[in-house]
Amino acid sequence: MKKKKKIGLGCTAALVGILTLSGCTASFCSAKDKANILYAFDYGVTEYMTMEEAEADGSVNTSKLVQLTSIEGYDYTFADDVYYYADISNSECVYNIVYNAVEEGMREPSLIYFETLDQVVLAHALETALNETDEELLAKTNLPEDNVFTVENIRDVLDTYGYIKFYDSSAERSLDAELWANWYIYNEEVRGMIAVDEYPDVDFIDYYVSTQESNISSYRSCLSVSGGEYGYYGYGSNKGPVSIEAKTYRYSWNIGFFTGLLVYPIGWCMDKMVEGFVGLGLNIENGVPQILALIFMTLVVRIVMSLITFRSTLANQKMNALQPEMAKIQQKYPNSNTSQRERQLLAAEQQKLYKKYHINPMGSMLIMIVQFPVFLCVWGALQGSAYLSTGTFLGMMLSETISSILFNGANWSAPYGAVTALIIFILMAGAQVMQMLLPRLLQRNRMKKVSKTGKNPGQTQQQNRMRIFQWVMLAMIVIMGFFLVSAMCIYWFLGALIGCLTTWIMDIIGKRNIRKIRAKDAKVKTAKK
Repeated sequence: MKKKKKIGLGCTAALVGILTLSGCTASFCSAKDKANILYAFDYGVTEYMTMEEAEADGSVNTSKLVQLTSIEGYDYTFADDVYYYADISNSECVYNIVYNAVEEGMREPSLIYFETLDQVVLAHALETALNETDEELLAKTNLPEDNVFTVENIRDVLDTYGYIKFYDSSAERSLDAELWANWYIYNEEVRGMIAVDEYPDVDFIDYYVSTQESNISSYRSCLSVSGGEYGYYGYGSNKGPVSIEAKTYRYSWNIGFFTGLLVYPIGWCMDKMVEGFVGLGLNIENGVPQILALIFMTLVVRIVMSLITFRSTLANQKMNALQPEMAKIQQKYPNSNTSQRERQLLAAEQQKLYKKYHINPMGSMLIMIVQFPVFLCVWGALQGSAYLSTGTFLGMMLSETISSILFNGANWSAPYGAVTALIIFILMAGAQVMQMLLPRLLQRNRMKKVSKTGKNPGQTQQQNRMRIFQWVMLAMIVIMGFFLVSAMCIYWFLGALIGCLTTWIMDIIGKRNIRKIRAKDAKVKTAKK
């Protein structure tokens, strides 16, 4: 086969592999999940309250309160003490979107537009609540028997059904639903209810949608087996958990092959471990069940992978243990990088050494081929776990990135989440450095008895290139760890520790195996004499 064709087939195979494995890290967030997250960002600019609550809250200007008696076009009855106060500053997200849009030269929508949109959303949320048949959701909304809605009813209904502002709940499955469908429909309703100059132009509509899409694009922690309230979503200081629907095994196959084969089962195990620790009385809010489950999951995956790749890993460690002998062979052919004959003789002696100790030099490739998709699937499952985006650990939000925690000045005071994040980041970076340096330290110890004269220039260049590559990869890992959510940074720390332990144990096994082969070879030679 021609070289160009080989390269072409290799690139094609690599591309297919990448596309196939891309599902491992795909988002588990359904359209309904995304709608809930969007609503956490933009819950509207209207606050509903009673006059008594407004008077008790010194920050509210009671002269700007409006009594909610009806919603135009809808037949709902509200209690006499239901008032609302609309202001763009009530929503940090909307305020910043409007501010940035105006800075870019767009026309600012009026407060009437946002106020009317909030009332249309409320009307549809009430309609959804009145048509609800799920007993658990009905208990959440606690609808009045006389159909006269109080402030408490309005808040409960919006908390439960506010997501329909962005989500078409009429779809049979959330997988079929279209995000933003209702938002565009409700905007058309608002267009017919207010003056033309009060309504936003097309540029603002597009800007709002693109900004919100950007706000939620990084969120993918929606892998939950049971469903419930998870995460820490929202804008600025207004953040909190949102409702994430349960994901089924069938749903995972719709995302991708490896997602159904490995990612969902791993995520399922993670969920059950957390729930098991919660069942023992541990509080999920302090992050202990999540961290314990993360430790156990990392151990289980590493042990299983070690068993699967044991023979290949052992062969790799035996190759490392034979480095002193390999170095002596390389010293015999110092010009192997330029001389074809010496290169052939070097390869022949190396092959003879591999055969003697039953080593397959391609074993390390097998390890990578097996481990890469599995570790990628583990990463996807843990990154997608809804539980790992919930709660705090020693004051550190598990859903926040290390960088955002460290750069937020408030985190440096009690409960000192930034201190925890800094310690974990340092431990993670240190463990990654140790995992990279340990094989080299072990090899250096083995090479002490080998003469340092007569080095092979070709091998020295290759080793230098490998070291540069390793340091570049390490730098990338540490930099990526700085921008990882804290839960995944803990996972990298645990993985590196277990990796160091595995390397050390396999090195001992490999050296023992070689000693046995040498002892057996010595007996055979003695018997022949």
